[in-house]
Amino acid sequence: MIHYEVDEDDLIRLHFGHLHNQTEHETMTLDHQEVEWQFDAADLSIVEQWLLANPAITGISIGPVSKQRLVDVYFDTEDWRIHRAGYALRVRHTGKRSEATLKSLAAGRNGLRNRREISEDLQGKPDETLETLETLRQAPGPAGQRVRALIGTHALRQLFEVHTQRRTFKLHMNGNLAGEVTLDQTRIPGCGPGSDRSLQRVEIEIDESSVAALRSFVKTLRKACDLQPATDSKYETGLAAQGLTPFTGHDLGPTETDDKSSIGELALARLREYLAAFLDREPGVRLGDDSDDIHDMRVATRRLRAAIRMFADYLPPQMVPLREQLGWIASTLGAVRDLDVQIERVNVFQPPTGAAELQTVVRLLLEARGSAHQRLLEALDSSQYEQFIATFVTVLRVPLEMPEDGAVPALAVVPRLIRRRYRKLRRAGDELTADSPPADYHALRIQCKRLRYGLEFVPQYRKSARKFLKQLAELQDILGAYQDVQVADAQLRALSADHSRDLSPQAIFTLGEMAQRLSQQGEEAKAHFPAAYAVIKKSFRRFAQRTPARRR
Repeated sequence: MIHYEVDEDDLIRLHFGHLHNQTEHETMTLDHQEVEWQFDAADLSIVEQWLLANPAITGISIGPVSKQRLVDVYFDTEDWRIHRAGYALRVRHTGKRSEATLKSLAAGRNGLRNRREISEDLQGKPDETLETLETLRQAPGPAGQRVRALIGTHALRQLFEVHTQRRTFKLHMNGNLAGEVTLDQTRIPGCGPGSDRSLQRVEIEIDESSVAALRSFVKTLRKACDLQPATDSKYETGLAAQGLTPFTGHDLGPTETDDKSSIGELALARLREYLAAFLDREPGVRLGDDSDDIHDMRVATRRLRAAIRMFADYLPPQMVPLREQLGWIASTLGAVRDLDVQIERVNVFQPPTGAAELQTVVRLLLEARGSAHQRLLEALDSSQYEQFIATFVTVLRVPLEMPEDGAVPALAVVPRLIRRRYRKLRRAGDELTADSPPADYHALRIQCKRLRYGLEFVPQYRKSARKFLKQLAELQDILGAYQDVQVADAQLRALSADHSRDLSPQAIFTLGEMAQRLSQQGEEAKAHFPAAYAVIKKSFRRFAQRTPARRR
């Protein structure tokens, strides 16, 4: 075991977050929820005098002052990858020490901010930016890992610097460290004459569990020193000083259509909408912290593929080959998503025996998930992916070589396309029996998705088809539950076979119990299929009679 020698600042970190070793170099890391009040002050000397004059107030004892000089440098990529992920990247220099921090961009409420903060000590020299960035790229802790995942092959650029003279007072409650009050005299150099910004800020950082207990102290301090809630963070102030506008959305072209829109315009509008949704999720997918990001990006690929398939005859020829590229991306996303679903399923599984053994199973699944996510990052960092995105964006922004049929009014074409999709659904569904193999049920599920997406592509159908879409989604959910069981069963069998030496007999028995329960759930889901499918056949006829879907 490695023991740390920490200074007083490090003790603060131990109190507010989890400190753990990452490498043999004893790199210090921190990942915690920062809870902090931020106020603007007209005169910090008044605040300091009040703190010194009130060493014990409202059950809080105030410790002696310490002083620091901080230089914070903020970075992001040219396309704002870190900002798009909901974070700001700061490298802080204090004397001989450098620290990288990813801080979430959560908004404040009445001066109180609650933000995730991921920090890691760097080994680079504080006064050499290029060396510091290279150290950050190689940092083994959670901050370095996340920065590498986010930026991929892109370079970091310096946004601005923040220079702060800080005075810190420790807060104790019942003899225990409860937080600290910092008085920051801050200067932020601007991009030209007269653009520098100055701040006099009071920040009160506390443990999340101490918010209620310290509210009275904060209220008394505010009133006594006439403090006003800070509206902008130092990061936001720095952006304004440099005249920088972070990413505000993907400009891929118009997404609005109406009754007069051509089929080509409708197709491009939907592709722009779904590619924007796809790109919006990429930063979260790169971080890998939220399984919803993986799911939503995967759904966006499905919608894009469905749109290209449905509108292939009315799109620029360069667009059609992109569908195959989307399939490649979808498969890498799917590998991670399937493991996310399996991990969640194992976590909620409550076997009569062997519950403790499931932790070994979860660990193995998490290791597999980590490997699948690494392969996903490699795909997203590849030149193949970069070229795919560049081509897709270019074709959407400047759609050249539109087919002549693309000028036909959309509402004159869409009914035929919808009927074609429905006929394929019927061909897949009418032949199903209770003895049909799972692959046939999955084929019908795919046709359900294509019909559903096709209807959702057309704004004019979203209201008239609302009931039918709901029923179609219910059928899709039944088929999805059945298919998920097949995937889960295959994963469990592979896990048991690949790690038979790592799993105890009890764990293998527990996996068998889980597989048996999954099989039962699958059969229960399949039992609901006939009734749900009959509803779809009846409901589509009604929908077609009330909408332009019956036109030829």
